[in-house]
Amino acid sequence: MNNLNKSRTFAPRLLAAALIVVLNMLPAGRVTAQTFTTLYSFTASHTNASGFYTNSDGANPYAGLTAAGNSNVRYGTAANGGSSGWGTVFKVNADGTGFTNLHSFTGSDGANPLVGLVLSGNTLYGTAYYGGSAGAGTVFAVNTDGTGFTNLHDFAQPPEVVRCRGDTDCPYGTICITDPTSGIQLCAQTNGAYPNAGLILANNTLYGTTSAGGYWTVGTVFGVNTDGSGFRILHSFDNPFSTVNSDGASPYGGLVLSGNTLYGTARVGGSAGNGTVFAVNTDGTGFTNLHSFTQGIILCLNGSCPPGYRCVGGVCVSCPPGYQFDGWACVPIPGPGAGPGGCQCEGPGAGP
Repeated sequence: MNNLNKSRTFAPRLLAAALIVVLNMLPAGRVTAQTFTTLYSFTASHTNASGFYTNSDGANPYAGLTAAGNSNVRYGTAANGGSSGWGTVFKVNADGTGFTNLHSFTGSDGANPLVGLVLSGNTLYGTAYYGGSAGAGTVFAVNTDGTGFTNLHDFAQPPEVVRCRGDTDCPYGTICITDPTSGIQLCAQTNGAYPNAGLILANNTLYGTTSAGGYWTVGTVFGVNTDGSGFRILHSFDNPFSTVNSDGASPYGGLVLSGNTLYGTARVGGSAGNGTVFAVNTDGTGFTNLHSFTQGIILCLNGSCPPGYRCVGGVCVSCPPGYQFDGWACVPIPGPGAGPGGCQCEGPGAGP
């Protein structure tokens, strides 16, 4: 006990001595006070005739800024505001001067950009979460001087989960395909929906993710050329009936490229329903689930759960060992291992 007390007294002294040594080693002038500077404050917004909050510059920037090499110019997005209330692309000098609204989204060309931009030459590339021809988001390009805004790709609303026996059973813009995991035939789109992450650029191709859409409506990895041609789904995340699957679902983050391999994360899905880390080649081959995060609460997806679970209040619940569902109650399984009485399940692994 005495040794413990001595160590508690002596440790701060050692730490103080070490700190003095480190501070003495710092060159004079290195320790300086930092000054926080507000470079630009977005202006107040006003409600227009359509009920949208509009202004001249934008409002509610969610993402960071993009720097133009050695230039002092910074580029960014605001999720709301602008002349139509659907957000803006802007630039501002590093000293806060020269703020310019490069583009105000109108809804038809995209809406609510939530992420940052990619700069290549004099062109900025980005995604808008909503808007476009189907209201499910866009990929866009705009020059650094605000000219030449181009909608490179319109994402599509994911269809309702509809079983099918052929393409004629499916709504326009979808096809009938067979889920390789379950063998169930479903109407699926060959597009994505609601991009929640930024883009990366390699060899004139933009790569990104959508949080919904794809063959199974639970997200995609996609590629599209910088001129808007050649849109392709590199991977559609699997199984719209459960958050538990082999690859993941609903990717919300962006991608990292190394060689010809893209790396990313999926918010849910995987073996425990809590998301994955994945890799896929830029040509769409070689998809690999690198890691499934371990089990916690499994959320219901489209009101469905993995085998042995029931959806209660948006959460998948199961019975403890030795019990099975009888309606919404857990009752003993007849035979060896049966519990002493029934139980009301309230969460994963709920006991009697």
